Amino acid sequence: MIRDQRGFTLAEILVAAAVLSMMMAALLIVQQQGQFAYITGAARVETQQNARWALDALTGELRSAQGVTTVGAGCGTGPIPSGGGASSITFTDWAGTPVQYILTGTNLQRISGGTTTDIAPGQRAGDGRRRAPKPARGARGASALEEPAVKPLRLAVALALLALAGCGRSAPAPTAAPADVDVTALARAAFQRGDWTAAAPLLRQALGKEPASLELHYYLAITDTYLDLSDAAEQEFKWVLANARAGSEEAETARRWLAERGGGVRKARDAAAVDNSATGTSGLSGQVNWPDGPVQTARLQLFLQGIHGTPTAGSQYVRRADEQGRFEFSKIPAGSYKLTNRVAGRPVWRLRVQIPPDETVKLDLGPQNSLSARDDFPKDES
Repeated sequence: MIRDQRGFTLAEILVAAAVLSMMMAALLIVQQQGQFAYITGAARVETQQNARWALDALTGELRSAQGVTTVGAGCGTGPIPSGGGASSITFTDWAGTPVQYILTGTNLQRISGGTTTDIAPGQRAGDGRRRAPKPARGARGASALEEPAVKPLRLAVALALLALAGCGRSAPAPTAAPADVDVTALARAAFQRGDWTAAAPLLRQALGKEPASLELHYYLAITDTYLDLSDAAEQEFKWVLANARAGSEEAETARRWLAERGGGVRKARDAAAVDNSATGTSGLSGQVNWPDGPVQTARLQLFLQGIHGTPTAGSQYVRRADEQGRFEFSKIPAGSYKLTNRVAGRPVWRLRVQIPPDETVKLDLGPQNSLSARDDFPKDES
């Protein structure tokens, strides 16, 4: 018995091919749209990060500036041209040096002392070089991708220039605080909470009223180191060294800072407490564990100071905790030390640590041994 062995007709094959083609075309469109959305989103996020980074740099200098002198063209005249019109702001920094920021297209540049520095290109590669985003395939990919990637930087910087400096006119120098405001108290409070950006102008204003205050000069020197204002910090530390009592904490910190500054070994931010060359065989390690505490545990700076009248006197070691709050002082001489998180102002911890020879002491920091629960050096308050 012969079975029916007929195949598909030509019409059936054509219909099946047409249906399959439509399905493949739909899948391809969905895939392309997904890819385009991913690339556009990634470019927008990267550009917004660049804009935030640029604005942080600009606003940080404006907060400590003596005054804004001019705001350039393109202010208050409508939308920023798509071709990239120029916007600029010129001000005098804390040291009296003219500084100018210029926004040309998507490039923000800083000009000071004849030196031009690119602050935030439209896109930044990992190695710091400018990199244009890769558009999705297709005719509309490049134009659709370019606009979201460029606008946030232009608009963010332009709005910052308008908000911070005013529009089309010279901005007045910062006015002094009212007479009934205790600027010195405000400066101390900002210093104690580690708000260096706010503390710097307040301390300078307070020094205008109390130019002979050792405390204010010392606080300002420490503040300037955290703001990377090395020249200003050097001037303040020189004043402290010339006017502080010999052997006091202020005088010793200033002396060490200036000695290290002359050697040019350490960065200004860490130079306020010089890290002596470690040559011992002992150590101290632990972890800062206080999630909702008064300080940020990640990258917390800790100071291990030798105690006066002991063999470790005059020694200081500085370490930063890692992102998880872990810290370690290794290869240090055995002896008695003070462990703290500040060399000036009220710290969170102030502990006496005895480190035996050839051993690494384990000590975790938290609320259980903070200043409110344990203070091994109460005389430091006086």
